[in-house]
Amino acid sequence: MNGNIGNGIIFFIELNRKIYASHVWLDTTKTYKFEIIVGEDDQIRFIYFENGTEFHQLILKTKLRADGYLYLKNHNIKFWGIPYIFGGLDLKRIRISKTDGDDLVLDIAHNKSGNIIFLAYGRTARQRQVYKRR
Repeated sequence: MNGNIGNGIIFFIELNRKIYASHVWLDTTKTYKFEIIVGEDDQIRFIYFENGTEFHQLILKTKLRADGYLYLKNHNIKFWGIPYIFGGLDLKRIRISKTDGDDLVLDIAHNKSGNIIFLAYGRTARQRQVYKRR
């Protein structure tokens, strides 16, 4: 499946799974595309192109479930500090599928929780992006 990142830069950032590090900066004056290749050995490869030239490649493990989604295994849990004492954890689950029109669907479930001294916090967010096939 080929896709145009366009204003969906979140696709590139979410799959690289960098939480507290700086992301790769994408230049809005250039054209970005990506290609997805699903292998038979439970792997999926994402190839990113900048003005037609490959600039990044990401290979992830995946699992196809009965609901028709590919669930990505991409360092789903990140810890920082000492969780629930002075720190927390970041849990992110990503799944992809395609629509009947061959558009790409990216679902993200993101849960952050932790504790700083006696102050507990938590946040859960769900997000769905649909990328048109071009």
